[in-house]
Amino acid sequence: MHHWAIARCHLPSRIDTNLSDHAGVPKAYGPSERDDRRLCAASYGRYSAQPCARILRRLGMGPRVHEPARNLPLADLKRLEIAKALATSPELLLLDEVVSGLTPTEVEELVRLIRQIRADGVTIVMIEHVMQAIMALSDTIVVLHHGEKIFEGPPRRVATDPAVVQAYLGEELALA
Repeated sequence: MHHWAIARCHLPSRIDTNLSDHAGVPKAYGPSERDDRRLCAASYGRYSAQPCARILRRLGMGPRVHEPARNLPLADLKRLEIAKALATSPELLLLDEVVSGLTPTEVEELVRLIRQIRADGVTIVMIEHVMQAIMALSDTIVVLHHGEKIFEGPPRRVATDPAVVQAYLGEELALA
């Protein structure tokens, strides 16, 4: 039986640590027999900070590594959450509303980072309402409405699917 190494990203409601403390321990699922599959948090005295610093630099946060996380703008907080998840060396990364609240430019930057992660062989599953990101990143889109799947297919078809249009744009647009 295959054991997946899975990590998830979410934005915590309270942040009061330093990036040098690597902002706490991520939720990590799956086998973690190697130290590099865990968050390498030097502040906990058990792991080397080198892999975390490398991940933060990769996500464009190297110059801010010693700043208090509470002082970071939203886009960097989201990068920090992705860094924490990547520190677990996941095969599958679950991203929940990772680009919500960002400017279009910040969305484009995060889309580029997520593409890089995917190119490195990490499977990405996203829950997202920002269509700019979904259309740019997805091979397959699954649309849920009131907990039921109403569409599954390629991005080019989602915007013209009658069930999706009716559910998200209203009946008057679905009939147009």
